[in-house]
Amino acid sequence: MALPQLSNVDYILVLLCLGAVAGVQYMRGQRRKYPPGPPGWPIIGNIFDMPSEFHWLTFAQWSKEYNSPIVHANVLGQHVISLNTNQVVNDLLEKRSNIYSDRPHAPILQDFTELGKWALPFMPHGPEWRIQRKKFHSTFHASTVPSYHPTEIESTRKLLHQLRDTPERYRDHINSHTGRIILKAVYGYDAKDEGDRYVWLTEEHFRHINERLISKFFLVDIFPSLKHLPAWLPSFPGFNHQWVGSEYRKVSDELINVPFQDVHNLVKSGDATASIVAQDIEKTLLPDCKLTPAEIEEEYRHSKNMAATAYPAGQDTTASLISSIFLALTLHPEMGKRAQREIDALTNGIRLPSFEDKAALPYIQCIVLEALRWNPAAPTAFTHRVTQDDEYNGLFIPGGSLIIGNTWALCHEEAVFPDPDTFNPDRYTRDKDGKASSQETAVVAAFGYGRRVCPGRWLALETAWLTVAQLLAVYDVKRSIDGSGKEIIPKVKFTHGMTSHPEDWPCEIVPRSAESIKLLDD
Repeated sequence: MALPQLSNVDYILVLLCLGAVAGVQYMRGQRRKYPPGPPGWPIIGNIFDMPSEFHWLTFAQWSKEYNSPIVHANVLGQHVISLNTNQVVNDLLEKRSNIYSDRPHAPILQDFTELGKWALPFMPHGPEWRIQRKKFHSTFHASTVPSYHPTEIESTRKLLHQLRDTPERYRDHINSHTGRIILKAVYGYDAKDEGDRYVWLTEEHFRHINERLISKFFLVDIFPSLKHLPAWLPSFPGFNHQWVGSEYRKVSDELINVPFQDVHNLVKSGDATASIVAQDIEKTLLPDCKLTPAEIEEEYRHSKNMAATAYPAGQDTTASLISSIFLALTLHPEMGKRAQREIDALTNGIRLPSFEDKAALPYIQCIVLEALRWNPAAPTAFTHRVTQDDEYNGLFIPGGSLIIGNTWALCHEEAVFPDPDTFNPDRYTRDKDGKASSQETAVVAAFGYGRRVCPGRWLALETAWLTVAQLLAVYDVKRSIDGSGKEIIPKVKFTHGMTSHPEDWPCEIVPRSAESIKLLDD
């Protein structure tokens, strides 16, 4: 089929229409007092000011430059507002969560990748989101997390064996460790060490999001009417929403359906291992089940979506947290020694610490919380959307604005965390009555805000704590030595993407003693 040809007049008319729409939105904005931000150009606004990477640092810099906790940008008429202090986030995303809990109504998310139709973090506020949120919170609530302790213990023991055999692959082992826990809990599935199909699907899921969605510009999100254009039109940057969506759905369809169907087959054959999904399926197969076939399919859809969301979200963010801890221990070996003294005083070196020892090993929890603050896994969380016009301290926030809770800025706010660039676990030392410090209360911002707070936070913290406690009982995390015999002090660098990880750094993971390594076989 021949492609339709557009004349020069057609191009001019299209540009005039786009300019007119943006121009009207721009002129309307001149009558309101928006939060401060970089001056924009007529019609296009701040399109050239928006960063393509590490946007949390740019928003934090704007906040300092304009001496305002809340800053504003306008991109072709779309208002973008960044919240950069704990106070403003609490005032808006917590106290006014009834209007600040929506997600962007972006066609690329809702219509083309369809992430907003099945993945809880991307879902718009509404009935489907409420159902998924309730399911997540009941599954991963603090009161249910102890049921996953055996899985966490088993996976941590495997991690320790892997670190003994191939310590140079510690990053791979951390990623496998956090993935194993989620896969086992959700599907009852034991992931292969190499070449696992489920693990590959998750890696592809994140590759598509980080390479093709994060910080990418899609005209269809500014002008939604473009979504009606036929898929056979030429694809180029900013105009490739059809292709990006189609390629991503090939991965997501398999991520959602294949693991679930595998568990369904095992349940029917009587060979399923206990898991969240198996339990959901078993309920529908009971003789006294009163659900209609249509209702069963609906239950399955909710179970599929919850499971497919839990694995990639839980695996990646928890791996980021544990990797940050490994980096901190490399930079600050004295902190590892202090934690080891605490462990040895409790266990006398004859056993590995476990969850029952958590209250007696408070310094390890302090290390975990400080790593959470130092490099929050999701530096800007997920973008919120305000559903109606609002005002804050005399500043106008238009309905439909994209609201970014700058988690990185909150976790590095000088007034809350003095000397924020320094890794200091003592921030969270509790008083003699066991009362949490204000900093311990504030650091939970790393898990999101209001009605959108991460439901898996308790499992992530428990996994990180056990991993560090057992790691330091058996191993020392040491700096590597260069050719001249000097220690290599790692450079602190983190990646950009939906999730932030430490960049690779050299370190050595070595057994503390012949006795400590024997603990792996006890």
